[in-house]
Amino acid sequence: MTLRKTSITTSAMTALTSRMILVVTCGVALAASMTTAPIATAQEVPSQQVQTLQTSTGMAPKRKWTLGVYGNYSLNQHSADFADLPGTTGGLINAIFSPRTSTSPTDPNVTNTFGPPNFKGVNSSSVAFGALLELRASSELSVLLRVGYAKQDASFKTSYTQQGGRANGTAVDLTSEYTLDTKLSSFEITPMLGYKVVDELSVYAGLRIGLTSGTFSQKETLVAPSDGTFENGTRERNVISGDLPNFTSLQLAGVVGLGYDLNIADRLVLTPEAYYSLGLTQVIKDLTWKVNTIRAGVALKYRL
Repeated sequence: MTLRKTSITTSAMTALTSRMILVVTCGVALAASMTTAPIATAQEVPSQQVQTLQTSTGMAPKRKWTLGVYGNYSLNQHSADFADLPGTTGGLINAIFSPRTSTSPTDPNVTNTFGPPNFKGVNSSSVAFGALLELRASSELSVLLRVGYAKQDASFKTSYTQQGGRANGTAVDLTSEYTLDTKLSSFEITPMLGYKVVDELSVYAGLRIGLTSGTFSQKETLVAPSDGTFENGTRERNVISGDLPNFTSLQLAGVVGLGYDLNIADRLVLTPEAYYSLGLTQVIKDLTWKVNTIRAGVALKYRL
């Protein structure tokens, strides 16, 4: 009976030992798998991936400020219709065109017109260049400030034929050409508002303020006959130059335009642009003379 009981106890112990070995083996295998497998925890995402994610999802911050420079070709339209420049001390400037009118000696109600026709509108070309600063107020609206330098020179001409005489007493027609060359230089400040209409196309409107200086030179040249001279013995007279009299140094113009942004590098933008300005002030006080401009060129901008 004792041997039988011992045999049963030994068998039970053997079975228990086998189960314990199995449990330990499973625990070791589980621990090994946990140390080699990645743990699903929150990890830090590299900044480059964050930037890429923000860009792809439209979350990247918009750059509000832009600095740049511009250069334009300018077509200057001088809208003019005047007889001569205002007189100065001694009336020297008016001498080129005097007399303009006189009264008929036989009929005081009849006025005869003498002298050349009025100077009329002319076109000229020049360049304009400067710097710009732009603030992007929203995805569509921007505020733009341009500061630059421009020239708006013009050369006016008119002619007139009148009867003269030779030294031998014979009559001859004398044709004179009258020229008035003017030089206008402006330091310009142009605040504008911009609106993005589609893609990278924006339209602008604003006011151009020009701090302007002006000079002139004028003369009368004998064109015909080819062998004649004026009373001074030369073929030129009334040669006068100086600062433009009664000049309006503060020139104002309304401006409209458009530009299309082309991204050529990181933060670097090339913008083809075109502007039209309508002169609001007369170049000379009390004379009909305004300057309108058409400008086309490019701006190179850097987004801060």
